[in-house]
Amino acid sequence: MEKREFFKFYNSYFEVFCQLKSDKDKLKFITAVLNKEFLGQEPTDLSGMVSFAYISQKHSIDRQWQGYLDWLKKQTPEAGPDKGAKAPPDKGPEPEIQHTTDNKEKNNTQSEIIGECLPSVLPILMNWLEYKRQSKFKYKDTSLKTLVKKFNTFSNDPVGLESLVENSVMNGYTGIIWEKYVKSNTPPAGPQTGYVSQFKDEQW
Repeated sequence: MEKREFFKFYNSYFEVFCQLKSDKDKLKFITAVLNKEFLGQEPTDLSGMVSFAYISQKHSIDRQWQGYLDWLKKQTPEAGPDKGAKAPPDKGPEPEIQHTTDNKEKNNTQSEIIGECLPSVLPILMNWLEYKRQSKFKYKDTSLKTLVKKFNTFSNDPVGLESLVENSVMNGYTGIIWEKYVKSNTPPAGPQTGYVSQFKDEQW
């Protein structure tokens, strides 16, 4: 296979990277992205916050890799890839690639949904999803969309939201008791956009 020379490292990747707490988690995330984009290797050892960070960017990562594979297929097989040819410019994300299994389609769909979470509240969402995962609970797509939209309404008060979620976790609640929300004194954050807002779908 032709050696890949470059890929686009989007700002959304960097924002997710910065949200990870430890250098160990950051290294795992970056390694997973590089192995996928240069070697086509799917990460198999991610867990917790790193797993959710990767999932939030998975659609974009997969799209870039598939675009590279499509470009390789267009090269003349007999003559081999034109050494002077350059990979086509990245046209940005396109509609999600169809996979052969329902599980892959579901994973990609949920990665897009999580990607719509605003930066200030994404780490809190990831913590909550990890708590639910440990209790062997999985959100359906519709419920996950509703949860993300709810979290986004607290984007100007992540401290208050974090306190609310932590209270639910510490008490072993199966859901978040929104009525117990107490507004914090944290100054409102500036305008924010979702990590992968380019994947917005009118059907949502």
